[in-house]
Amino acid sequence: MLFMKNFLKKEINRSFKNKIGGLLIKDSFTHLKQLMDYREYGGSPLLGINGISIICHGSSDRKAIKNAILQASRLSSLGVIEKYPNLFRFRVKHFTLFWV
Repeated sequence: MLFMKNFLKKEINRSFKNKIGGLLIKDSFTHLKQLMDYREYGGSPLLGINGISIICHGSSDRKAIKNAILQASRLSSLGVIEKYPNLFRFRVKHFTLFWV
């Protein structure tokens, strides 16, 4: 994400025309940044268990943890586990684990 930010900043500052274009699409980039920010989602639901569990990134900050808790709360209030008890059950016929 940082690489892309630096790249875009460098390209926008290359010319006056690019600076004008950068100003015109600034709001779109702000929205895109928010959509791609993992902290906005908090984590991913762990599927296949009998309950609600959200897996967070190891370096999650307060915002990510807060949003993970809110996500779990939303799933609970929607009754996802009760409404769809078999939706996330995985049936594995053959499972082999290789250690390297």
